[in-house]
This record gives sequence, C-alpha cells and structure tokens, in this order.
Amino acid sequence: MRTRSIVCCALLLLGTAAFGADGPVAKGSMLLSGGLSFTMQSGDLYENDDGDAFTTLAFTPGFGYFVSPGLMVGANVNYLKMSQGDNSASVTSFGPMVTYYFGANNGRTEFKGTVYPYLGALAAFGSSDDGDDESDDDPSITTFGFKGGIVYMMSNAVGLDAGVHYSSDKWSIDDESASGSTIQIAVGITAFVF
Repeated sequence: MRTRSIVCCALLLLGTAAFGADGPVAKGSMLLSGGLSFTMQSGDLYENDDGDAFTTLAFTPGFGYFVSPGLMVGANVNYLKMSQGDNSASVTSFGPMVTYYFGANNGRTEFKGTVYPYLGALAAFGSSDDGDDESDDDPSITTFGFKGGIVYMMSNAVGLDAGVHYSSDKWSIDDESASGSTIQIAVGITAFVF
C-alpha cells in the first residue's frame, strides 16, 4: 500500500510539471513505461507432485522526468507474483533510475517514426513475501543494473521499447545472503507527456 501511495504522488507531481515541453525527450517531458507478463509452465519439468503448474505474473511500471534534453531521472517499481498449487510468493521492489536518450528533438514537431536509442542505470530495493504470516524470515532484495535499447515512436507520444537489461541481484535473510545476475530481453510500451 505504501509503494502505491508513493507512485501515485510522484505521478501527480511529475504530471503537473510536464506540460509545455517541446518533444518526447525534451527538458520538462515526462515518461511513463510499463510491462506486464504472465507465464504458465507445466509438464513434468515444472509441475509439482499434485500436477499443479507453475505460474508467474510480473508488473513493471516506471516513470521519470527529463531534467535536460535526453536525460531522464525517475523510479521503477517491480512486482512479481509466483504460485504453484497452495504455495505462493511475491516480490516487490522500488528504486531510482537514470536514462539517457540519444537524438535530441532538434526543432522537430513530428515525432512518429523517430528512433531514440538509450542507455541507463537502475537500482531497486525491496522484499519477498512467501505468504506465511507466522514467519519473519522474508528476504530483503537489492538490485543494481544497466539497460540499453531503443524506443521506436509509433505516434507523437507513444513508443515501442525494446531493450536488454542486466542486473546484479542479492537476496539476504538474517546474516545469510545469496547473489546472482539476470539478463532480460524485454519489449514494452513507453508514453511521453510533453
């Protein structure tokens, strides 16, 4: 609930400041991005002894503000829900991101068909919840990562985003921790308010 309130307040503040910019990646523009995915894995490899499939739902919104032409600072939210039969777990994390979009507006007024390559960095901090109210052993999560890709403008304000994300992840419980890395190829939609 707290994360949702933070996101709503940030969107309202950014939304009131965004209007009047000269283009999608111009100073004063606002960016809203998001991805939603659902995965169901079944068969001998993924089902438990009762034949329950493994499902995953992921929701990854992001928002930001262009502090100068091409330079966006903002925040990302990650929510992941995994379940199999009676067992379920969720992961929620929130953190800052900074991204540079190449190809300033250069006086253009029509942006459809424009391609904006980008490079960025992000961090996220959160926790996992296995749904067991009696246990206080839910791990904390720390992620640092980089991303690169392109946004192809399908209209003046909405683009198709395709990119590669790399992150270094660490899960900690009490004095124990485990780390790993994630490489993700992602496609999503990005909207610009200007």
